[in-house]
Amino acid sequence: MKRGFDVFCALWMMLPIAGGAQVESHRAAAEELLEAMEMETMLSQSIEGLLAIHLQQNPDLRPYQQTVLEFFHRHMSWENLREDFVAIYSQEFSEEELVELTAFYDTPTGKKAARSLPFLMAKGADLVRTRVQSNIQELHQEMARKAGELEQTPQDP
Repeated sequence: MKRGFDVFCALWMMLPIAGGAQVESHRAAAEELLEAMEMETMLSQSIEGLLAIHLQQNPDLRPYQQTVLEFFHRHMSWENLREDFVAIYSQEFSEEELVELTAFYDTPTGKKAARSLPFLMAKGADLVRTRVQSNIQELHQEMARKAGELEQTPQDP
């Protein structure tokens, strides 16, 4: 009986080690994916692209372009966000999925997808902004109509 208890205790004590190794390999898989995706470059390009769009929309901010860019690089740099991205990807994807994604991003098509993503995101954001701006009057009219309906609706005491 004592021997069974000793084996149980030995196995119980090894669980944190095995669990820690599993967590570490999962984390390593997330790091490999982020490297394969060239996340550091993508992040930098995204910051610069979003800033360019923002400056295009708000030309009065142009004198502050360098200040804003330095601020974003200081607080949104890969060095500052790396661990957060590893945690996010580790939570969202299983270790097996991370390995599969890394295999994709190591292909020429995957590399092209990673390089194109910031540009595609910026283009998508620009498309949404353009569509909203071109139809904003419709939204204002619908909101005014709804406000009129709300004013006419009797309020409960």
